[in-house]
Amino acid sequence: MLNSESSYDLLVVGAGINGAGIARDAAGRGLRVLIVEKGDLASATSQWSTKLIHGGLRYLEQFEFRLVRDALAEREVVLHQAPHIVAPLMFVLPHEPHLRPAWMLRAGLFLYDHLGRRETLPGSFGVVDLASTPWGAGLKPNFHKGFVYSDARVDDARLVVFNVMDARDRGAEVRVRTRLVAAQREQTARGPSWRATLATPSGSREIEAKVIVNATGPWVKAVRESINDRMRHLPAFDFATSRLARVCVSPTATYHLAASISSTALPAVLPCSTTTATDVRTSFSPTAQQLPLCKRHHRSTGTGCIATMAACVSPM
Repeated sequence: MLNSESSYDLLVVGAGINGAGIARDAAGRGLRVLIVEKGDLASATSQWSTKLIHGGLRYLEQFEFRLVRDALAEREVVLHQAPHIVAPLMFVLPHEPHLRPAWMLRAGLFLYDHLGRRETLPGSFGVVDLASTPWGAGLKPNFHKGFVYSDARVDDARLVVFNVMDARDRGAEVRVRTRLVAAQREQTARGPSWRATLATPSGSREIEAKVIVNATGPWVKAVRESINDRMRHLPAFDFATSRLARVCVSPTATYHLAASISSTALPAVLPCSTTTATDVRTSFSPTAQQLPLCKRHHRSTGTGCIATMAACVSPM
């Protein structure tokens, strides 16, 4: 058995925005957390995002009102918590009659203004003659009518760094240039656990963790293959969604989040939480006891969840 200094409640593999947010939230809830990153913080997908903090305006057309409401609420949280790296950004939406009628755009923007509690950003408004206003600068002259609405932009890489710094301040251990080499399930004096082998700049290190979260984005498959466990031989449940990715947290389980994020998220280990991210692909496998999957639009019932999007989900 390893000593207590090498035993953790949660091992997070990958220090992009998903891993950083999970580590921060878990550490804030009193869990002993280790986050490892084979390169540097935000060295891949999390610095290649659209750098937007937004509520998902396009999802209103799909009647995803709750998702948009929760994402707008989270946008407000981020604007208040990180005003030094998040700034308002106004968008011009030219009206093309053959695509959507003007009343539909106006109605959608009205909902976008009022679904969430908007305290920081200005509301949307219409522009009758774009060419005669600064809002028409750079647009083709055939665009006459349009609408202006607000979202926010963020320095995505710095947001990751600040999340990791806050996780460290809350007790998490952070290790960069550290790669997960292998992990296998075993029975310890503390109960079922994972024994993981890490490759560090100073050599190999072994640790124990009750839960492993694979938040390595494009490398999720490679990391998954390094885990020696019978769950690898069971059918994997994979789904891609641009709205939500959340999996149940259960002791002695491992979860794989492969995220290509087009806006910056603040993932969390929560029974029910909201964040704003889009274009997330999540892959995870059940244990031999067939851990239930989490599904969208159901409230959490007992187990925690790893959340990378808005809207609550729960095990089936």
